[in-house]
Amino acid sequence: MTTKHKEVIPRTGHDLLVNAYPHRLLWCSKGQFGKVLVVGGSREYTGSPIFNCLGAFAAGADLVTLLAPKRAADAAAAYAPEIIAPPLDCDYLEPGFVSEIVSYAKKSRAMVVGGGLSRNQRTCAAVLALLKQTELPVVVDADALRFVAENPVSFKGRVAILTPHAGELAALVGAESISPDDLGKRIDAAIIAAKKYSAVVLLKGAVDVIAEPSGKVMLDYEGSPYLTKGGHGDVLAGICAALLAKNLPAFEAAATAAYIYGRAGHRAGHKLGESTKPTDVLKEIPSVILHK
Repeated sequence: MTTKHKEVIPRTGHDLLVNAYPHRLLWCSKGQFGKVLVVGGSREYTGSPIFNCLGAFAAGADLVTLLAPKRAADAAAAYAPEIIAPPLDCDYLEPGFVSEIVSYAKKSRAMVVGGGLSRNQRTCAAVLALLKQTELPVVVDADALRFVAENPVSFKGRVAILTPHAGELAALVGAESISPDDLGKRIDAAIIAAKKYSAVVLLKGAVDVIAEPSGKVMLDYEGSPYLTKGGHGDVLAGICAALLAKNLPAFEAAATAAYIYGRAGHRAGHKLGESTKPTDVLKEIPSVILHK
């Protein structure tokens, strides 16, 4: 596959935001603008699912529910009381909790899974069962991407966004590595993954690559070299889920999320440089969405 055969779609951030955020009518209600379910966290990793939730809220979701092992759920509830966080009585996600998660999925419009789960066989089995037993639009990130890469999973017939960094994309396509500075090869690999898994792929990097199984590609040149601290990708995944919960098509949701977080990250990085944290970028998201 060579880059000359790709359909690269030019879009402006303004176009994306207008489509994603139409004017709200005065009489609207809680839940109308999206209910997001976050599945993630473990005994060691509590921050990732919190960032998922905060990203979803920042992108406009009305209700965000986190299902996580007890320590991660308790940390989220203490950090941000707007997060609904009924704890799962475990240290790591296990298959025995899948039916409970499925019941919450039925009351949600989109789900993000993977952040902070940790990699072990029982958690892998739980994630695979969850993906099989739900039809909810889904964002697959972090450890869940590794589980998908190691097992034959297809999202054909389902709305799905995979949000890998270069190392995770390499695992998804069975490559040793993905070049950090060869954009053509990164585009090729993203399209291969999109076709292989029948899902939209949002490859994170200096230039974000959004690809769908048809071969259509959009490039996002926003962002900052200061977005390297842990948690940035988790916020982005939460934004993707919020946009799916607003019923945006997967390609549009991924492209819009990339623009929002990239632009907010650019602003935060310009102000704070080396000190830029995900919480700093979250503060810039409202002004990006409001076109300010």
